Amino acid sequence: DGTLLVVDDPASGLVVLLGSPREVDQAARVVARLDRGLDRGLDHGLEPAAEEVRLLPLRALGAAEARDLLGLPSAQGGATVLMSVEPLSNTLLLRGIPTRLATMSDLLARLDDPAAKGFAPFEIVRPVHLAPSALATAVESAVCGADPTRRERMRLVADDATQLLFVRADEALMAEVRAAMAAADVPPPPPSPLAPPTAPVEPTESAPSEPTR
Repeated sequence: DGTLLVVDDPASGLVVLLGSPREVDQAARVVARLDRGLDRGLDHGLEPAAEEVRLLPLRALGAAEARDLLGLPSAQGGATVLMSVEPLSNTLLLRGIPTRLATMSDLLARLDDPAAKGFAPFEIVRPVHLAPSALATAVESAVCGADPTRRERMRLVADDATQLLFVRADEALMAEVRAAMAAADVPPPPPSPLAPPTAPVEPTESAPSEPTR
């Protein structure tokens, strides 16, 4: 009937799965990945009590693509996040401390946009001179202008915490987006040189005027 029953037995360390063969097989894969993730977490010195597990079903992105997109921010976040892919349900499994998982879950929710299907794959940009959010604003203004329909043809997802900008657009617009990023991410103009101070004008003594006759 589509119901999966999960019964855990802490005394024996067993998890019992009851359901259709397909559901049991899929759940068993998830449990196996979580169990391997725990082993790797212990190897990295993670404490299970301080960890949390999140299963994130994806609507538009493939689970492997989502893992690759989150891989770079995860590596820069300072705290280890273990990621695994469940391809049958297109689900990404995350294991780590709750604060890091919350940040990555929020980023993934912004990346996983069903309305962006058919766009070119995401490109990950690390701005040199601007914050990612500032660059996204500048690019959107330059590319969209007064045409709001263009905004629907691209996605700019800024993550200032890791200094990354995730960019995608339809093929016809992507070259213009790249050009706008290159034009906007430039160093600020140097300050104008100060004019040298002018020397004070010394008062001059005027010759006494002769009396008129």
